[in-house]
Amino acid sequence: AYINPSNLMPKATSAAIEANITGVTVTDPDRSYPDPADVVTAINSLTAVNDITNDNYVSVGEAADAARLLYNQLNIDDRASVTNLSTLEAVEAKVAELVEANKPQATAEYTLDCSTLTSAGTGTYGDYTISDANSKFSISSSALKLGGSGSSSSEYVSITVTGTGTVTIVVNAYITATDKVATLGITQDSKDAVTQGVTTGNSTAYTFDFTISGTSTFYIYRAAGSSTGIYIDSIVTSYYAA
Repeated sequence: AYINPSNLMPKATSAAIEANITGVTVTDPDRSYPDPADVVTAINSLTAVNDITNDNYVSVGEAADAARLLYNQLNIDDRASVTNLSTLEAVEAKVAELVEANKPQATAEYTLDCSTLTSAGTGTYGDYTISDANSKFSISSSALKLGGSGSSSSEYVSITVTGTGTVTIVVNAYITATDKVATLGITQDSKDAVTQGVTTGNSTAYTFDFTISGTSTFYIYRAAGSSTGIYIDSIVTSYYAA
């Protein structure tokens, strides 16, 4: 839902700014603000924290999200009138706790921890295969650097999966040059490639998750046109009970 950015400034400030605008129509001259009492009522209607269980946390979370949206739609002048905001925060915290607790637990995990690699050459590393026929890969900053463009036929890291779960790829932007986009390519069997951009010049970790079901092979590589190398920290394949 759209939330008017002017909610974050006092009403008097918005009015003063708009009074000085000439020659154009202000975006929302007749804006109206929600009644804080409605927000208080929505929060009071939430299930008490002690009554939130595994059976109802999903629906309680949806109600809490709706109450939070109402609150966010209030102008900053009116938010102090919501005297039960701490109740909403407590409900949100309990729901988040149960969401985490109810996440499915992996029955098996297979990890390629690139910080443990001593060589980036072609070979089999546990359940993973590195194909580097053109010697474009290297170990750098405890990561596997994919230094040359690849595809599902060459210059890739692959894993064949069988079952239901996820493949999680963690990439870091270690390269010192800024404002470049390193493009990660992922191909599942013969399907069209999926690409993910990684902005360089910082140490931010980028995590990409892909759902797996049945038997297939994932190929992970530096996509053509990428302006710099891809630095892979790890790849984790997790299986869950069907």
